[in-house]
Amino acid sequence: MAGGRLDPAPAGRDHGLTSQEHAVARAVASGGSNREIAEALFLSPRTVEHHLGNVYRKLGVHSRAALAARLQPAATRDLRGTPAEAAAPSTT
Repeated sequence: MAGGRLDPAPAGRDHGLTSQEHAVARAVASGGSNREIAEALFLSPRTVEHHLGNVYRKLGVHSRAALAARLQPAATRDLRGTPAEAAAPSTT
């Protein structure tokens, strides 16, 4: 969400989301608040909430953290779906 602009969804990775839902999902996964996302996408915060509810339902997630994990590239997750860096034992 750098500079208030969001790139379109990558081809083949829409997860059944509309383009607007995908933009909201990516912005949430990047740490944006509903108000920040609304400003960046020229929407009302209530519209962002509506899209986010649709995203949660379509992806079967119930939190912003779960959404961020679900949208992570598969290469950065271990076989259980956990982010690889979280699954690695600490060396310190």
